[in-house]
Amino acid sequence: SRCKYTALSYCWGNDSEVLLAKALKTENLESYETEIPWETLPQTLQDAAVTTHRLGMHFVWIDSLCIIQDDDNDKVKEIAQMAQVYSHATLTIMVNRAARASDGFLHQRSPPLGTSNLLFRSPDGTEGWVSLYFKHEFWYEEKSKLDKRGWAMQEHLLSRRTLEIGTYMTEWSCRKERGLSSHSDGWSTDRLTRGSGSPFQNVTWKWSTDDGRGRSTP
Repeated sequence: SRCKYTALSYCWGNDSEVLLAKALKTENLESYETEIPWETLPQTLQDAAVTTHRLGMHFVWIDSLCIIQDDDNDKVKEIAQMAQVYSHATLTIMVNRAARASDGFLHQRSPPLGTSNLLFRSPDGTEGWVSLYFKHEFWYEEKSKLDKRGWAMQEHLLSRRTLEIGTYMTEWSCRKERGLSSHSDGWSTDRLTRGSGSPFQNVTWKWSTDDGRGRSTP
């Protein structure tokens, strides 16, 4: 059976030298086959691994860790396989939110001005937050560095499913459906949309924590 894995689409940014220092190379190939030191990974790579684990998968494809960076022959061979890598991935994690590999994407979002959070208790006692905002002001994502990468366009077009992590929104899509969260952390109450979209696209669900602040679901 086909192995389930995610693929990461992200920007190296001005962290290229730092990323290359910890990337897969001939000198660490043998040790990395046994273990990759977690604490040395840039935050975006750590967050991709955490996201993959929370989605119930055990493998993530990351260019800096899956291509031997100082081996031109391996680069040529692996770049030729990029179409297969992304088209066969169960899901591609597209990080629009991070301009650099060190930025990460799982940290708390700061809701834009004009957002109102209302505490809500469901019939079963679970507490959460309903976030209200003006759609026309925040619906469109800011342009990211990932949008300017030709490789990213190819990765997006080849992928069967994508999870796009943006500044204000998280968008899930596949070749048949798409789902949007709002600009703040959490998921829309009706995540999947077809045609004209969800009637609840301006409402967001956020779980409550003991300190009274909203946190998104894992």
